[in-house]
Amino acid sequence: MPVKITMRCLHPYRGRILRPFLVIYLCALATTVWSASGPATITQQPTNQTVLEGEQPILSVGADGTTPLEYQWFRRAVAIAGATQPTLVLQTATLNDDRAVFSVAVSNALGSATSSNATLTVSPGIVVTASANDSTEVEVPGGWPLILEVALLHPLMFDSNAVPILICSTNGPWSNSLEIRAFNAEEQIQNWPLRPIPMTDEALVLTDTVGGRLLWRLSPEETAQLMPGQYELRVTLQTTNITKPSAWKGVVESVPVMITITNEPSVLTEDYAEEKHRLFARYALLQGNEQQARQHLDALLAAYPTNIGGLTLRTYLQKRSGLLVEALQTTERALDQVFAQFPLAEEPPGELLHNLAELQSLLAPPTLAFTLAAGQLTLQWDGRPDTQYKLESFGQRTGS
Repeated sequence: MPVKITMRCLHPYRGRILRPFLVIYLCALATTVWSASGPATITQQPTNQTVLEGEQPILSVGADGTTPLEYQWFRRAVAIAGATQPTLVLQTATLNDDRAVFSVAVSNALGSATSSNATLTVSPGIVVTASANDSTEVEVPGGWPLILEVALLHPLMFDSNAVPILICSTNGPWSNSLEIRAFNAEEQIQNWPLRPIPMTDEALVLTDTVGGRLLWRLSPEETAQLMPGQYELRVTLQTTNITKPSAWKGVVESVPVMITITNEPSVLTEDYAEEKHRLFARYALLQGNEQQARQHLDALLAAYPTNIGGLTLRTYLQKRSGLLVEALQTTERALDQVFAQFPLAEEPPGELLHNLAELQSLLAPPTLAFTLAAGQLTLQWDGRPDTQYKLESFGQRTGS
């Protein structure tokens, strides 16, 4: 800190002030650091750690004594190669690391000391799922679209005690923290031009009821350029470089998606035709082309009028366009085909049952209530958005 010194200079002969006060500013540095001398001692013990699978545990120890000090960390009493610093940064934790015990020995020329044990607890981590065209093992004929779906789920889904987990990227939307790589059978990385469906959310908060969902796609023209063969897609969530204190930091990888690129059969069976037209219709919807999606469904149902998959997707498009009566009729047709084609099935597909209940609720007549007070009639009913109501009166007035 600056020190201000004021001096008076006196004339040696006359004993009086020769000049006014002379002010001299000196900068005094008093930061001498004293280190303890003697054998190595532990001043701060490593503490127990609880992390999620995929996180990077960090253990540290405080020590003192005559320098230089040497450190050696141990895992379950076995020395860890290269772990010779006061801080131990572990690789991303796996469930195999759960309940692992760590300690550290500190030594110098005068003696040594060993820390107490620190236990690492590893809980199941963030779930990253991936599928291509709704499957983890799929054949994609060249010239068909490929739609990759990635989802992030909290490890404690449906547990009300789950602590929210914040997912961010180093820059831009949180989706930038995901890396997608394609490998061929020889483990050579492939340059697939997968394009994400645009999204702008800066962060994702995973809770027991809320997850994240992202889509990438390859166009039919792009899959036509791929060499036939087997490929593997791997999706990695990588956030170890995030600087935001509250954000999750770690690495999690999905189960690989196995993709076989083939040639389209010269003759399409009904199953192949359903798969193709439904996939092309979904791809058209992702591009915002609803008309093209309808054309693919019309082509499928023209060839196979009782195709359940085609009827189900048509129901979705009709609901999307506000054609609720038509959607209800299509749903009933699809259910009729389920009962006709699969008479031994325990129950119809849940998607169709959900559609039926939703449409019946939307189309059910509203409950009407009325009150009459002071000659004024008041009518009340539960209105629904985007629904028009028409009020008509019936009957004949009598009396004089």
